[in-house]
Amino acid sequence: MPRAWSGGPGLGADRSTLTGAALALLILPAPARGTYFVDKAAATLVCDGPVCVTQANRSRLPELAPSGKEALRVLHDALGDKAPNSAREDTELRALGHPRELTGNVVLIDFGDPLIAHAAGAELTRLLVAQGLAPNCAPRTPWEDGGQVDIPAQSIAASWALGNRQFEPLQVPDTYAYSQGAWANAKAAWEKLTALPPVEQRSRIAQTHAAALSCKDELAALTGETSP
Repeated sequence: MPRAWSGGPGLGADRSTLTGAALALLILPAPARGTYFVDKAAATLVCDGPVCVTQANRSRLPELAPSGKEALRVLHDALGDKAPNSAREDTELRALGHPRELTGNVVLIDFGDPLIAHAAGAELTRLLVAQGLAPNCAPRTPWEDGGQVDIPAQSIAASWALGNRQFEPLQVPDTYAYSQGAWANAKAAWEKLTALPPVEQRSRIAQTHAAALSCKDELAALTGETSP
């Protein structure tokens, strides 16, 4: 079931050595980044086939691995040879508010994303499919909510890839007028996409994937308002 989320508190850190779950959530003000170092043991990747997490979060791997593998299968069906071939925890250090470093080869899993943090089973698979098809360039954490703008397009892409007959939002839309307008636009984009011939639908999804990796407007790519 989609989850509601409306942001959260900020992040503070005052230790010189960061270990445990904090490793996966490490986001620092730019001037401070040089004064921190990562616990390399905690950062070591632990994998189940193509799905990997850090040693610090290895307890999440048994539940994550089946969803990750299923998401990779769905992504291969949707994107062919452009699909990611692995899924791993996102551990890239970046300054607060800076964009994520995206790659088409890997589904990056951010445990700081409130949508992913407590998801399991089919819900987690859907979220990983969304991240593989239209990864959010702007970070989406309780202290950075820029990635929320990508959720409608991610919802469309995941609904399409998973073969849903109806549009399935990744989160419960809130009641703000701006949000309601964004979701109305997303539903209209879904109807426009699914009215196209199957070959054109697949082409639009590929364009959306490319747009997301370049931090461009995914929704415009879905509706054909931008060129590949």
